[in-house]
Amino acid sequence: MATSPQPPFGFVAHLDQPDLLASTAVYRVGRGDERALPYCFDEVGVVVDTNRARHTLLECPHGCRHRSRELDQPGVYAPVDDAVRLEMLGPDLDPCDAPVRRDLVEDHTQRPIEPAVDVHAVHPGTVAQADRRPARTTIPAVIHEDALAAVGNTPLIRLSRFHSPGNLVAKIEYLNPAGSVKERIAVHMIDRAEEQGLLRPEGTIIEPTSGNTGAGLAMVGAVRGYRVICTVPDKVSAEKIALLRAYGAEVHVTPTDLLPDHPDSYYGIARRLTDEIEGAFNPNQYVNQFNPEAHYLTTGPELWDQTEGAIDVFVAGVGTGGTISGAGRYLKEQKPSVEIVGADPEGSIFTAETPEEIHQYRVEGVGEDFYPETLSRELIDRYIKVTDQESFDATRRLAREEGLLVGGSCGLAAHVALQVADEDHGKLVVVLLPDSGRGYLSKIWNDEWMAEHGFH
Repeated sequence: MATSPQPPFGFVAHLDQPDLLASTAVYRVGRGDERALPYCFDEVGVVVDTNRARHTLLECPHGCRHRSRELDQPGVYAPVDDAVRLEMLGPDLDPCDAPVRRDLVEDHTQRPIEPAVDVHAVHPGTVAQADRRPARTTIPAVIHEDALAAVGNTPLIRLSRFHSPGNLVAKIEYLNPAGSVKERIAVHMIDRAEEQGLLRPEGTIIEPTSGNTGAGLAMVGAVRGYRVICTVPDKVSAEKIALLRAYGAEVHVTPTDLLPDHPDSYYGIARRLTDEIEGAFNPNQYVNQFNPEAHYLTTGPELWDQTEGAIDVFVAGVGTGGTISGAGRYLKEQKPSVEIVGADPEGSIFTAETPEEIHQYRVEGVGEDFYPETLSRELIDRYIKVTDQESFDATRRLAREEGLLVGGSCGLAAHVALQVADEDHGKLVVVLLPDSGRGYLSKIWNDEWMAEHGFH
């Protein structure tokens, strides 16, 4: 199998997962397209095979940034053997002020040109290691003042092994500091509460949560010196409860099957504690409009910028509705044709046709038995119902095929996104994967637990 030459520097090709790099030649980056992206290496012309990436940001050793061109034929590695021409490029094409360290520049101009590799013709598990060199990463020169400042700006990854046509990409939210998308709303809701005088120094934050919002709030509490109390349903994994306590939060576990208005439900206990504790503040993610606003201000713009407006469909699980409502509103304002698709577990109210169809389910952190005030129902174009088995199957596939260890609600959303992406391979579908699988090792990733609950 053909291999690609190693680059002379550790410049960045931030792609869907490790991909080939090519250097020191002007390659055709798609059959029928002679365009190339020069780098500022003085008289050495360099392009990087960006494979299926349409908006990859690249950096040279001097810190210059260049945006890649869109490929005419996604899925084909450059160089194309019948069209490659070596060409020396002068610094006037894309100069930068930093001098070139010629002692670091190898002469690659006489390397033989390798034929193109069609990645769709090779099963991912059979690709030789030499053909899958990981892209080296350059970290931006930014030092955040605390963990809260590092929330957001999570990457998009193309799920090309999970869905070979290549039009499905995922936003990986477990790369936030506390491991989930919920940190976005935790920081924003507390910021706004402080501005409005609802939360005073050394106050107490109280929230009913399935774990992720609680972890985000506990992280905020740790950084800013607040006491944090979380109430959780007993179906929440032991790992999530341990995580909350690790951040210093106090945890109250309640029966899952109690309705929200029951005084002993995790909602009811949160309400009671908020009334009893002086200086307590309940962000109440199910009502607080700063929940969807957080996604309108961050998640939506990130999706738009990262896809350069090419996004056609946005898929997300629906719980409080904050993510899909806030990001969905922003995307539709930019491009009204963007379709917003809600992924919903079987048993949730959003896809139940009668009250009798509302029942408990095993997947955590998604779906509801009531309509939260933070959900803008008019923004969602359609819902797709998913069983627990389908959710967990997709969750395990993402780890096995894409190397992404995610939670069950991620599998639920990915299952829906897979269906939607297959409807039209010409549409770019983006699915948001909200959290990490590390919080579910005793459940989804435990074969005994799966078998005990009837899953295979």
